Amino acid sequence: MNSKNIFIMKRIKPSKVPKITTTPEYLARGELKKLYNDTKKVLQVPWMGVVTMAFAQYIDFYKSLWLNIRPICNSKEFIDASINLRKYVEKRTLELKPTSLIKDLTLLNYNNKELDSIKNLLEIFSHGNMPYLLLSTITRLIVEDIPLNKNNYVFKKKHNYTHKLELPIVLIEEHHANTNLKVLYNTIMSKLNIPILNTDYRALARWPSYLNLSWNKLEQQIKLNKYKVLQNDIHNYTVKIALSLGIHREFRLNDIKKSMGTLNEKENITNTVRLFQWLLPSLVINIAFFRYQLND
Repeated sequence: MNSKNIFIMKRIKPSKVPKITTTPEYLARGELKKLYNDTKKVLQVPWMGVVTMAFAQYIDFYKSLWLNIRPICNSKEFIDASINLRKYVEKRTLELKPTSLIKDLTLLNYNNKELDSIKNLLEIFSHGNMPYLLLSTITRLIVEDIPLNKNNYVFKKKHNYTHKLELPIVLIEEHHANTNLKVLYNTIMSKLNIPILNTDYRALARWPSYLNLSWNKLEQQIKLNKYKVLQNDIHNYTVKIALSLGIHREFRLNDIKKSMGTLNEKENITNTVRLFQWLLPSLVINIAFFRYQLND
């Protein structure tokens, strides 16, 4: 790992936030649908993250990117890296001292079956957000011309993630939400300083009273300096892992760069990549915090 690269690859939110226009999974057709399905298959996740949908709005770029990094994402090294990243995130999130909400939720008449369903969904996101964070970091390294590890080659994956989704992921979109939930959505985006609401929050809003309670506890931590330190530490750790991964023999950087198109499109793509690589460390912290809140 080159510490100089980590210094170059600071966690930054782009000053010019591009407009994010994504095609939902249920509306994807043809080539886009195939890309969505293959991304989910390789990453071993049951949903197409907003991050990759945002990249895919630049279809030529995402096609070339995915063709070149698919073997990396489909490798044993990538899976191991995702597992190690999750362990690091969950260990460090304990520093925020999350407390259990079980008693509070029981008073709201949540039963064990409902709590288990929320835990199941949080487990899916806890696993799946790690490959998305790694993918976005690798992509940022590529678009910013920071060399990947050419001294190592990845190997085909040898094990699978086996946790099963208990319930389908139902998203409560902003236009579905009542006034109270819209206020909560706006608060989350405002406090996290993000222009788009991640899938996780829209899925957890299936239980709005739970999400409101859980968020209110988390919000107290977001304003603290230790939360900001944790964001940066997770960013740096992810960059370190991404730089340690190998590439594959058919990796073609020039093809990806050419697919970024005109100067204006290249700027939009770069800022989109930076935006999601910047916001995902917060998301993985928040989901880990939510999981700890459901411990007895």
